Order: sequence, then C-alpha cells, then structure tokens
Amino acid sequence: MPPALIPRHDTVALAAAISRAEVTAEAVVTDALNTAQSLQAGNILCAVAADAARTAAHAADRRVGQGGDLPPLLGVPFVVKDNIDCPGWPTSCANAALAANMPTRTAPVIRRLLDAGAILLGKANLHELASGVTGLYPSAPERNILNPHDPTHMAGGSSAGNAAAIAGGIVPFGIGTDTGGSLRIPAACCGVTGFRPSCHVPSGSVRYNREGIFPVSPRHDTPGPMARSVRDIIVLDRVLCGRAPAPMPPARLPRRIGLPTVFWKDADPAMALPAERVARALERQGSTLVSADMPDLMALNQRVSPVINVHDPVQAIPAYFAENGHDGPTLAQIYASIQDPCAKALFAASLQPHDRAAYDRAITHDGPALTMMIAHFMDRHGLDVLLYPTLVLPPWHVGVPMPDTVQVGTARTSLFAAYIHNTTPISSAGMPAITLPLPMQGGPPAGVELCARVGADDHLLATALTVEAAARAA
Repeated sequence: MPPALIPRHDTVALAAAISRAEVTAEAVVTDALNTAQSLQAGNILCAVAADAARTAAHAADRRVGQGGDLPPLLGVPFVVKDNIDCPGWPTSCANAALAANMPTRTAPVIRRLLDAGAILLGKANLHELASGVTGLYPSAPERNILNPHDPTHMAGGSSAGNAAAIAGGIVPFGIGTDTGGSLRIPAACCGVTGFRPSCHVPSGSVRYNREGIFPVSPRHDTPGPMARSVRDIIVLDRVLCGRAPAPMPPARLPRRIGLPTVFWKDADPAMALPAERVARALERQGSTLVSADMPDLMALNQRVSPVINVHDPVQAIPAYFAENGHDGPTLAQIYASIQDPCAKALFAASLQPHDRAAYDRAITHDGPALTMMIAHFMDRHGLDVLLYPTLVLPPWHVGVPMPDTVQVGTARTSLFAAYIHNTTPISSAGMPAITLPLPMQGGPPAGVELCARVGADDHLLATALTVEAAARAA
C-alpha cells in the first residue's frame, strides 16, 4: 500500500485497519521506518530495530490471516522513551556514562503493550537524564531534538523524542515518563495528547506499574502514554492497566470546571487565550466556570517537588542498578559525563549534602498538605475537573539563546521552573492530568490541561473526550 493511503490519524484507526486487512502491518512498519529515516536529522529516535520490527509485522499479518480474536494493538508500531527498560536495548537516558546500560528486564508497562500486539519500533530520544524541559542542548546544538510540528520552537522535555515521533508521523503513540511535567510539556509543544495517570504513593493510588524506569524520584515518576487523540489514550490506558478491551465510554460534559487563578494569572496570552477559548466553548455547552485562587499553592509546592526530586536520585539510581543485577556507573561518573547544563545543575544539586529534616517534612507533612489543598479547593467549589494552560510560556524559539532567568508574572525564575510552573504541583499532589493540543491559529503550539482528583482517571478521560471536541472547534 502506498504510504499516502496508510491511516495516520490515530492508534485506534490504524489497529482497526490492520485487523480488517485493509492495510498490512508490514506496510505500516515499512512506512514508519521510512518516515523515521526521513526525520533522522531531528534526533527523534536514538535506536531503531528495523529487522525485529519487520519480523513482528510479518507475524502480525499471519495472525490476521488466521482469523479469530485479535489483540487490540496488533501490528501498531510505537516507541519507548530511552529511560524505560527493554532487554536488548540499552537504557541510556541520553547520557554517555549509561550508553552501555543493558537492562535484564522488560518494564511491565512495555510487556503489556507487546502482549497486546504492538510493535516496538525504537527508543525515543530525551532531554538528558530526564532532567530538562526543552530537548535543546545550548553547547551541543547538533543534539537538539527537533519539533516536526514547528521546527522553529523546542520539542519540550524531557519526553521530547516521543512527542516528536508522534507529531512527525513516525508512530501513532509512544510511552514516556512524567516526574514534574516531562510528558505533558513536550506533548503541548508538539501538538499531541499526553496523559499522566494517578501516582499518589502514600494512598497506594498508583495506576501504572513503575518498575523498569531509570529514576528521578520513585515517589513522582510514572510512565504514561502519548498519542494523537483521547480515544487512543483511553485504549492504551486499558492495556497499561491490564483491563480487557471495552467500548469507548460516553463523553462526559463537566458540570463545574475550576480555573485556578494561580495557573492562569502569569500565563503568556499566547498560551492563555487558546485555553480560555476552550473554557468558553464548554461554558456555552452548559458547564459552569469557577475562577478561584489557591494563593499558597506554589509556596507549598516549593517545599515538596524540589526537595524530593533532588534528594531521591542518590538512593534511587543505585537501587535501579541493583534491581537489574549489576552495579552500573557511579553517581560521580554519571555527573562527569553530563553534557546538558540544566541536567548537570540538577544532578549537582542531588550530589550536595541535603537537609534530611526538610526531606522528611516534605514526605510526611508538606506533600500530603499539597494534595489536601487541591482536594479541598475542588470540594469547596464543587468542581468536576480543573482546566488551565499546560504552559505559561510559549515553546522556546530554537534560535534564541536561553537565559538564566525569565520573567513570569511579577517574578523572575529559571527557565526550567517557568516551564514546569503549571505541571509540577499536580505531579507533587499525585493527581491525574491530561494535556490536549490546541489549534495554533498562527501562533506557537499550545496545550490545555485537565486534572481530576486522585484515582478519578476514568472520569478525567471521559471528560477529556468532550474537552477535546471543544478544543478542536475553538
């Protein structure tokens, strides 16, 4: 089948076409490999297994020919962020010291996708050590991960390669990770959909298995799917949760939508106005918009996310190597090999002596208080979901030098802190969130994020179907 005739809209459409023998998995994989080759200069993928993918495609086509029940993702190619373990592939995290880090296990979330018939095409590039938000390397621009949706703007980070692979038409979905926004930021930058599931360790409300991930913080790290549509995310979520396939749930119009002032007041108009158009479209459909503030949210989050995420790697990285049955490089060796300034600064902070009392307080008091603050905010106003711009700054222009600090509202902050402004409090609270792409209308890529209460992932995804339709029409 000519590439122009291969369905590219989303995972669900492609899986249906393969199962009905309207297109072969072999043709789909060949097209994916050709597209990856054409985008090679964009540093989107760091490893491709063409022969293994073709072999899997042949097996998928034979299975279709035999008839009978077929797995839900049979023949659909995907990519995996290169901080997730897959035997036979190094888990390099885009770091030279980890280039030979060969895992002995398959991350359970990847095993579930393979068992569902999906074909692993390759490992997706990322911002080094999953510790950056741009996918750009100021001192080594030849390593920049390019945004095929808009090459003049950053692809985001740290799951930059996943978002770019989907936006560039290589694959319809990928699996990234999110600690403080690493999945949602690049999704918004590249015009795709990204889902961070519930990951609230204290209560045990952790939606996906998190084994086999090179860690930043085991308390906040979670895998998550990125795709071209909400219905893709819903199907992938069922697979990742180990649920049986089921009909698509009905779209849910949120009755009351919270617009937290803290996430809106400092947002650049280029990011806020498209999100506001979506909110007004939902209001016209019958939703009630509630604008209210949580004035202490950011101050509280500063006592949670930066404290935990800087402290955890010192224990978590050696534990990761032990789980894989080998020592791996030392923390000092990893630090010495880091090329990206942002990742190097974050890792340097991890290697410094820490205030154990502040860490213990973040775990036992401030983290639970943050989750409770947002839950009480939603309860007090009777809210179904929160809605806000995914980013407060437009995606950074590749040709503009990145400053040490930028203006966000009335304060100056680091570029890193600016881009995680609206995403990291939700991660710290353990809540599920999904970012949806917004029509550019001549401006830079933008996203609108929804979040719901801890454990309300199904409710959030059903609501996202309605919001996605409003976003496309806005």
